[in-house]
Amino acid sequence: MIKLHYIFLLLVCIIGCTSYGDDDEDEIRGIFPSDSVTEADTESQTASQTALIDDVNITDECPPDLHGEHITGTFNSGKSESKHILVNDKRLRYYYTLNLELNDSTVINIDLEEAILASSWKLRDPTPRDLQLADEDLLLVKLDRILEPGVWKGLLVKNLTRNISF
Repeated sequence: MIKLHYIFLLLVCIIGCTSYGDDDEDEIRGIFPSDSVTEADTESQTASQTALIDDVNITDECPPDLHGEHITGTFNSGKSESKHILVNDKRLRYYYTLNLELNDSTVINIDLEEAILASSWKLRDPTPRDLQLADEDLLLVKLDRILEPGVWKGLLVKNLTRNISF
């Protein structure tokens, strides 16, 4: 009786293997449903994904044409972050952020990678000896990346008003 069960199981396995052992892809697709993907589908899908990525970049980073660019803007010292430091008998003023109004009236803030010396003077003489950065100067800045809308990480390259390179 046990030998009969083994023979029966062996026959079932052989029949099962022969009925599904074909390499015909249509039968396999019938058993395992899948989407048929053509080359045209993948090209259109890639193009739509690229367009979607471009749209996301444009909406998240305003204005979009500033990536890695050198831009010029008018400096507003009142809205920029600075600190005074005393060294011996000199008083130094450093800027850590710059507030710039661009030519098209867009205002952006630049979080500087390195602090910029704005001016230095002796404590006994209140007139600045070395003035490098003042209100309304036209500055050339290289933008690195956006931190949040309207705030960029960047580097001051040149003060065009005073012709000073940094």
